[in-house]
Amino acid sequence: MTRSTIFVRRGDRLIARLKHLFYAWRFADQIDARVVMVWPSLPVFWHQFDGTDYSPSLIFNLRDFYAAGGGDDLVFLEGPVSYPLPRRSLRDKEFAAMRPRAFDRAYFAENPSTFYEQDAVVFSFADEPRTREYTYNTLRKLYDRLPHDPAITRSIGIAGQRIGDEQYVGLHVRRGDVDEMLRQDLPKLAEGALTPERLALLMGHYVCRTALNEFYYKSIEAAITAGQKIVYFSDSPDTLDHFVKTFGRRHFVDAGAFRMRYPIQKAFLDFNLLVGASRIISTGSNYASFAATLGNSELTNVAVAGSLEQLERHLHVEYLNDVQIGADGSRILRNELEKQYLRRSRMRPLEAEEALPAAL
Repeated sequence: MTRSTIFVRRGDRLIARLKHLFYAWRFADQIDARVVMVWPSLPVFWHQFDGTDYSPSLIFNLRDFYAAGGGDDLVFLEGPVSYPLPRRSLRDKEFAAMRPRAFDRAYFAENPSTFYEQDAVVFSFADEPRTREYTYNTLRKLYDRLPHDPAITRSIGIAGQRIGDEQYVGLHVRRGDVDEMLRQDLPKLAEGALTPERLALLMGHYVCRTALNEFYYKSIEAAITAGQKIVYFSDSPDTLDHFVKTFGRRHFVDAGAFRMRYPIQKAFLDFNLLVGASRIISTGSNYASFAATLGNSELTNVAVAGSLEQLERHLHVEYLNDVQIGADGSRILRNELEKQYLRRSRMRPLEAEEALPAAL
């Protein structure tokens, strides 16, 4: 073996997978290693939002990428591919002294091996500049190396004509999957069937990845005052109605009007349009934070822009209105919500997102 190979795998939604991929590729690229991106089928829960056709070939031009030799550096492996046991990982004890920012290039040149990673490869080498801008620039260069599917490229161009040449603000409102999880699981508090681990995950997603409508108001008002166009992105397109009624339709371009054949293509189109925004108003989700990284744009995180009491009241009104969870259930819910709220209030957007496990 003359080169190392790094297997990475993530099975949830698109941008979480891509973020996993590009951070691993960033590490591998610096030691002449190859990345194998294991791409499982999408779990059934997300079919309602993302459909069942979820191949990376629907968003990337893998034919041309591989024909040009890209497969020497990156390969997608679709399906339920399992890792062997035992297996080596960059998170093994032998690399403890190198993590997270002191990896030695020479080690991999002298000891090429195969690594199987479950978690994000957010590591760097001892001789790299320790600046966020340097890291982000290396990610952007790799993103540009993987060509888009021609249908994506065409649609980005058409959408760009509709938006116009001037800079725009990307307003991203995340609701769909988190909303569905809360509706499905929170009522289980009534019979004590919601485990503490599941409640912690739900509250983490609720606090970090979503925000109440009113939490967006201040940032929207600032964009309008500055005369900036606002392009609206959401996995629940009907949520635009609220902001239109509050601020007026003339301030918004609805990205929901830009169509693609497959949901994964639509998600990727919207993501690339969000990358093109000069500023992003959103939460600490992968979707928004990684778009800001690739676009070198400012992210305004509104996830905890309001009070804990507002978040608690919304939970009871929206998801528990017809459910009696009792004093004990209310106390348990409040305690976990407060824990997650205080934790995310002290974090930057990327830190908050990395603190969350994958949903489901």
